[in-house]
Amino acid sequence: MMVVLRHLSDKLELGVTMDCTKLGTLMYYSDSLEQVYLYLATQWKHWKVFVEQQLRLASEFLLPVFLDEERYSRDVIFLRARRRGGLLQDAGVLEVTLHDPVGRLERGTKLARILAGVLQKALDVQYERVDVEQSTFPEAGAPEGRGLASVALAVAMVGRAADLPVMSETSVHFTSAMGRALLAWLHDVRARLVAAGEEDVLTLMLDEDECLAHLNALLAGEALASVEEVQEPAEAPAVGRAMVSAPDLVSVLEVLSWNVSGGDVSCQAPVEFAARDKEGALQQEILRWEPGVVVLQEAAGSAGLPLLTQECYVLMGACAGPAGHVQLYLHKRLCARRQGRACAVVASGAAVGVELSFGDIALRVVGVHLPAEEASAPARARFFRDLFSQAPRGAGAALLVVGDLNCGPDELRRYCEQFGAVEVGYHGHSWDMQKNKYHAEHKALGASAPQRSFDGMLLAGPVHGRAELAGVGRVYFAGAY
Repeated sequence: MMVVLRHLSDKLELGVTMDCTKLGTLMYYSDSLEQVYLYLATQWKHWKVFVEQQLRLASEFLLPVFLDEERYSRDVIFLRARRRGGLLQDAGVLEVTLHDPVGRLERGTKLARILAGVLQKALDVQYERVDVEQSTFPEAGAPEGRGLASVALAVAMVGRAADLPVMSETSVHFTSAMGRALLAWLHDVRARLVAAGEEDVLTLMLDEDECLAHLNALLAGEALASVEEVQEPAEAPAVGRAMVSAPDLVSVLEVLSWNVSGGDVSCQAPVEFAARDKEGALQQEILRWEPGVVVLQEAAGSAGLPLLTQECYVLMGACAGPAGHVQLYLHKRLCARRQGRACAVVASGAAVGVELSFGDIALRVVGVHLPAEEASAPARARFFRDLFSQAPRGAGAALLVVGDLNCGPDELRRYCEQFGAVEVGYHGHSWDMQKNKYHAEHKALGASAPQRSFDGMLLAGPVHGRAELAGVGRVYFAGAY
């Protein structure tokens, strides 16, 4: 498949090239760059030709590295090396993106460094620096599906370089849709080869029109034609891809809730690490995840964070909370796709809301920060009573409450039973003072420091949910109907 994609890119002059998976395997099992390149230079007859005819003309190089590990069946780390605004043979900054389903940064970084070294030796160039970044890996369903997901990722990257509509790899349907398209393409190609009496698939891709037709077919062209293509809003940053939504498929909304603890910094932070540094770092982290909705508790004020609002978010509302402010941001793509609008919420607690439309489903998302003291239990009870009494009603009405609820498990269970909601649980503790040692007094307590799981998510209506802490396993829950 990589040979086909390389041929399509070459014929369409897309500036994207790739090598067979054998190179990735060689990189994975070799101890050093020198060992890898010695093998390439002495054992691979096609290497010099590939460098001169493909690599020197490319600005991007794609390489899936398959790992033969007992724990992960047919596992893979997908590498993408590119030079923005130039060719790989040009000096400058080389960017290497790691697409790894289990986020092995140390191993991925080692592979990225070897790949950068291979490119420098082959092209006789010295890059100013090599930037390594982790990115998302398509949902594969099971480890056995990661090979297909990596092929789909390569197809999507070639299609994006050709400015063709491409389904987002963050969609839960990406791998399955691309897999169906690949299977249909294989059946069609086989039939055409038999009819023509040919064996080489590249004989079907001799001119630009034929290559574009094949690339469209690999990109699930028929599936894309049957759904509504969603354009990015004019004020949103260019992301180089088109998003698609299908009314008959499940719509997925990612929501991030984060208590940022105002102007405090961890007692373990370097002395020179100030509150402004923390603010910049958390904005960069949010932009790395890029969820649809962001809810912050204990923000320093009611004004939106500048980097978020400059890049791709709209501050939908803010209000004072028990400490600092509650802020709710909506991604600009959702402002265009879902007609997102701010909505009034109850006055008996710190909460900000937004209403989104997903086909026949009207979803109200409410970000909250409730007081934590035991004496505030009546205030929390009043808040939930008002919140659910004012919630939209009807067959398609759904409610998602997320944030710093500050309720114990028994208290939250009572509210769920009383108002017909479902709590979405998760592994671990969202405020684990034994592990994070954020405050000096907790660090001194060691194993006796408190552990809390007061951050949470409640669902009501025709919606399902999944909650997880960073680096902790996922748990799935069905919503109430």
